[in-house]
Amino acid sequence: SRVDTLSLGVQRGEAARRNLPGLREGIAELDRQRQDFLRQLPTQSDVSDLLDLLRESAIATQVTLNSLGQSSVGPEQVENVRPLGFTMSTTGTFAQTMAFLEELETLERFTKVRQVSISVDGSDSSNPANPDLITNYGFTVYVYTGDISSLAAVPGGETVAAGRGGG
Repeated sequence: SRVDTLSLGVQRGEAARRNLPGLREGIAELDRQRQDFLRQLPTQSDVSDLLDLLRESAIATQVTLNSLGQSSVGPEQVENVRPLGFTMSTTGTFAQTMAFLEELETLERFTKVRQVSISVDGSDSSNPANPDLITNYGFTVYVYTGDISSLAAVPGGETVAAGRGGG
């Protein structure tokens, strides 16, 4: 009957109204988490520090950094976040290459490794049991392009400038 339908609608409305404060709190928490994440992204001016970090990682893992270049990436529609594509080539033994890849993966908070290809260096016949590997990487670095001061302060939150973001 019409009364039952209206009664059911009223009950649903009252239940929704009771849930509204919880939903608002949930939205506020998600917004805090988003701002905290954005605060951890490097800014565009920090990209050179990131590239220095890659060079230092290559030295620490004893791979030879053959090349590093910028590449295009597809558009990713995240407000105030810009993806920057890079390609890189290294030469090293299997152990050195895996150690370098681990270093690259520690940047997971703001770096996405898109592609890794490995081939044996045919010109290196000095150690056939442990040949050098030529590894090509494609990765995207996400940088914050908005006004960092517009992000609300979060207790314990801090901006990570080209450091390891953790994850």
